[in-house]
Amino acid sequence: MKRNSICVYHSGILEKITALEKSIGVAKTELDRRLEGMNEFRRQLDKQASEFITKNEVNLRMEKMDLRFNGIEDKLNTLQNEISEKRGSRKWSDWLIMGIIAAIVSIIMLVISTKMGL
Repeated sequence: MKRNSICVYHSGILEKITALEKSIGVAKTELDRRLEGMNEFRRQLDKQASEFITKNEVNLRMEKMDLRFNGIEDKLNTLQNEISEKRGSRKWSDWLIMGIIAAIVSIIMLVISTKMGL
């Protein structure tokens, strides 16, 4: 009777070991599938990262843009100065023209008043 119960106990242990081996195989297969998915994700990230612009490239492009903007800024300052100078000279020319017109009007009035004897 002891032998029979040992055989039953032994077969139960064997069944449990077989079930554990089977579940370990399923878990290993699932783990392999997950790891392959993670590796694929890593490959995609590596590919994506390789297409990103590098810091050195960004710095070079920024320096070029700074040079362009500085050139544009210098041109704008030059244009503003020229416009200011023209406005300033135009004010003087406006005053000069008004003075000449006033002088002509004064002369005309003087001529008219002398002819009329006023």
